[in-house]
Amino acid sequence: MRVGLLANIKPPDAALSSRLVSATVASHSSVASVAEQLSASQLQDLFAEWDAPETVNAVRDALASHPDVTVDIIEAVPEVALARLQNERFDIIFNIAEGFLGSAREAQFPAVLEMLGLPYTGSGPLTLAIALDKARTKEILSYHGIPTPRFTTVNHTVLSVETILPGAVFPLVVKPLSEGSSKGVRNSSFVTND
Repeated sequence: MRVGLLANIKPPDAALSSRLVSATVASHSSVASVAEQLSASQLQDLFAEWDAPETVNAVRDALASHPDVTVDIIEAVPEVALARLQNERFDIIFNIAEGFLGSAREAQFPAVLEMLGLPYTGSGPLTLAIALDKARTKEILSYHGIPTPRFTTVNHTVLSVETILPGAVFPLVVKPLSEGSSKGVRNSSFVTND
């Protein structure tokens, strides 16, 4: 059985200057063009969900421990993955890809895999797109009677918490709407006043 391990592989040191990170991913123009414009802090967030090479290799080794399985790592960037998925034959794709750009980025490769008729592991595109959007997830949980803390979304400067979330009591947590793995969450995300 031939398994394709679809993964985003973190550059060796995401804290490097944007020029050095860009050079390490130069063969991936979509990644490099974004990385060139970011600060070291923004680069850490950009690659926060990607897996270290050691992690990807450990997953590959675990999958390949069965004598009838061969595993090929497929880097989950468009320039690499799309060509390989279309032109090579895989029996199944073991998907640990996080995607790269957009609020539904984790759903992108599962959608492509479904379009190509390739079986894969993990959740489907709809589940992944909803789960990455904290507001939609909380709305669905609430609709089904699953308790979740009150929330609101804000996309502009707010003068006071009372104007957007009446009755809210500090402390509160402020975090990005469409991120995972604590991406964009810092100590300053725990707020105690307006």
